Amino acid sequence: AGRLPEAEARYRQALAVDASVALYHFNLGVVLEDSGRAADAIASYERALAIDAHLADAHYNLARQLEQQGRAADDELTLRRAVRHLKQYRELVRTAG
Repeated sequence: AGRLPEAEARYRQALAVDASVALYHFNLGVVLEDSGRAADAIASYERALAIDAHLADAHYNLARQLEQQGRAADDELTLRRAVRHLKQYRELVRTAG
């Protein structure tokens, strides 16, 4: 937890170099979420998905954050996408193992 500010700074540096990498936005979202900054994390997950709509972890994390913020009813499509991607991920893990 003590290294979260450093991690945030590194991801922001990476985004300054290339903001078109969805994984940078996603990872920044994780750091922001771990830092207790839910609104900023949601924005990062949304940016990641705007770049790569197939980023399953971003769908899942976004849906979880929206639900925790009490916005689940307003964001049913996001929740359905998250569930679909989570099921696909579990299927990949099952078949790979």
